[in-house]
Parts: sequence; structure tokens; C-alpha cells
Amino acid sequence: MRVSFSELLKSAEMTTYEVAQAVKALGVSDQAVYRLARVDGAVQRLDLRLAAALCQVLGVEPSALLTNAPVPRKPAKK
Repeated sequence: MRVSFSELLKSAEMTTYEVAQAVKALGVSDQAVYRLARVDGAVQRLDLRLAAALCQVLGVEPSALLTNAPVPRKPAKK
């Protein structure tokens, strides 16, 4: 799974900073938004409070937040 963060930012015409400040006002860590932006949505887990705040700030349903993407495999240990 992948969070469609950069695509949603573009469609909402918002910057990462604007989203981070709005999420922070809702009581969710703004650092989580910056981490999400840094990895371009490739996350291993997503806090539901962050997901709810992002949906509220970006004006989308939870289904718009996630995209099905292949899970990268870790190299086998030798």
C-alpha cells in the first residue's frame, strides 16, 4: 500500500507545510506529515489519527488516501 500524498497535495493545491500546520491544529504530529512527504507515500504503517486528519484537511475519503502498490521485498539474508 502507498499513501497518495503528493497527488492529493496537488489536487488540493496545498503545500506540505500547509497540510502539516492544519494537521497539527487537529492535534496530530506535524512531523508525521513531513515523514510521509519525505518517503513519497511509501510507508509500512499509517496511524489512523494521521489518516483521519489528512482526509479532513485534504477533503477526501479514506479510499482516496491509499493506493495499492506492490510491497518491496527485502533481500534475503546470507
